[in-house]
Amino acid sequence: MSLVHVRLIKTGSDERTQTYCVESSDFDKERQWLALGLLTLDRSDRNYAFAPGAALTGKKFMPPEVYQTAPAQRQQYMQSQFPGFGWGAWSMAIHHLASTLLSRDEFPAQHPAALFKS
Repeated sequence: MSLVHVRLIKTGSDERTQTYCVESSDFDKERQWLALGLLTLDRSDRNYAFAPGAALTGKKFMPPEVYQTAPAQRQQYMQSQFPGFGWGAWSMAIHHLASTLLSRDEFPAQHPAALFKS
């Protein structure tokens, strides 16, 4: 299995929310970074929402919010609500990045920094 490549680029912010474009180079044969969707982090509720973009149209992409479910119930929830869906590794990466930024209360312009080096 290869590594999952997901990075965030901040597109907006206000007192309550931070918005990021979620990109991955794993969906393009030439490894170009494509926008997967928008991630909105709610600082006051310590929660997030992911809105899939055009690159995921027609794909049964597992919503990252699934990983907010307790591990004991997650598998049953995934099987009952999202049968046949895949792309779980990318969803888990998005969830991890969102959770990390919210827990640290740090919202950089780009994250993780290592994926922006030339």
